[in-house]
Amino acid sequence: MDDLATHPIVAQVAAALLDAAGAGATAVHLEWSQAGTQHSGRAYALTGDRSRWVEVPAEVGAALRELRAATAEAGSGAWLSVVIVARPGGLAEVEANYDRRPYWNSTAASMLDAPAGIPVPDDRRWAADLRRFPRDREHVPAWLTPDEIAGEAVGQLRRGLDARGIPRAAVVLPGEPDDVRGVDESGEAHLPFEGTVEVVRYGARHYGLQIADYGQHALLGEYYSERAACDAAWAYLTAPMPAPVPIGQAELAARVQHAQPSMVELHRRVRAAGPGGIVTNLATGVPYDRIGAVDGLYFFVGGTSWEQRSLPPSARGPGAQVETFVAVRPVEVQAEIAPAWFGQPGGGLRFHVELPARSVRELIRSGVLQQVAITA
Repeated sequence: MDDLATHPIVAQVAAALLDAAGAGATAVHLEWSQAGTQHSGRAYALTGDRSRWVEVPAEVGAALRELRAATAEAGSGAWLSVVIVARPGGLAEVEANYDRRPYWNSTAASMLDAPAGIPVPDDRRWAADLRRFPRDREHVPAWLTPDEIAGEAVGQLRRGLDARGIPRAAVVLPGEPDDVRGVDESGEAHLPFEGTVEVVRYGARHYGLQIADYGQHALLGEYYSERAACDAAWAYLTAPMPAPVPIGQAELAARVQHAQPSMVELHRRVRAAGPGGIVTNLATGVPYDRIGAVDGLYFFVGGTSWEQRSLPPSARGPGAQVETFVAVRPVEVQAEIAPAWFGQPGGGLRFHVELPARSVRELIRSGVLQQVAITA
């Protein structure tokens, strides 16, 4: 490949190979392969019509590891092995192999010729290498095709959520670019809402599904594949919800006004309790709301001012809604005073979902809260 042949690292490798071969060598042939953190290489020098093995210098392995990582491309991954032929005073010849399986224990002239015994590296190591340098399914050779392609389930989930009109800022998925939620006028990527559903990648075979809100997290489940975690997120976000109840704006305002004395008293008790607040039963019939999406751990008395909520600007980014609901059954919640944050004074009375519920959505599904469709 011309682009590899002219790469500065290839020139360094060629010089090191010729130096290792010593005077008189007319060419040095190197075949090298990497899978995960391990690698293997073999080299021989040509002198006239004779050939002899040459020990591959340590610096060549380090340089080729760097070259492989630097030339890997999103979607098509990294090459599996490479052949470099170095000649004094000339440009090195480079042939990269992206598709055929290298066998480090091959006794033939090339690593690409299969040995009679168990292949080295084994399938597990090549699968790990694929996770390190992911490929789209169409770029994965048949011998390497795993049950799961990194990023495939995430892409399918995002497309499904888009089709349902779920704001991108409401759901955070692993491996997506920062600008997946769009950019503002200055070109800065929009941040997620407060109160997001997140698929988190802890490791190669360890994923979590959680609710994140105002620096707090509630784990919904742990999974051992990207597909399982994304399927769980889809099930959580698309499960049927009770129909919202229509309530007029005037009635909502009247309910808030009616609850004002009791909320003032609760605010006093919570402030007296200090950081952490108190556990209390949520007053029924009172309108509550949150800004962003329905998911989250925190909510406020309906109509609490923006400044008293201490929310970041991203909380009301593109697609954010004021989600209003009323409590129809008593439930224990943590009542707190919103601290000053994000340049806001805070001071508003807020409520935190308590176990066994893990989100506002779960309180709605269980019939404790009822979403409101505000009418004129």
